[in-house]
Amino acid sequence: MTVVASTVQQRIAAKESVNLMSTQSLGIVFGPTLLRPEKETGNMAVHMLYQNQIVELMLSEYSKIFGSEED
Repeated sequence: MTVVASTVQQRIAAKESVNLMSTQSLGIVFGPTLLRPEKETGNMAVHMLYQNQIVELMLSEYSKIFGSEED
């Protein structure tokens, strides 16, 4: 996932009270798209769960992972 996509998602999550898109909702929407495996193997539902959790973690820990915009 690129930093640009993360920045956009972070801005969307910051307005959760208006747009109702929590970090969990963003993970559900963007996880499978941004973290799609090259080959579909195994249980797809399990893969999607992990993809969602990865995106959610990246958004909730955005500044620790990517640094602040001032850096």
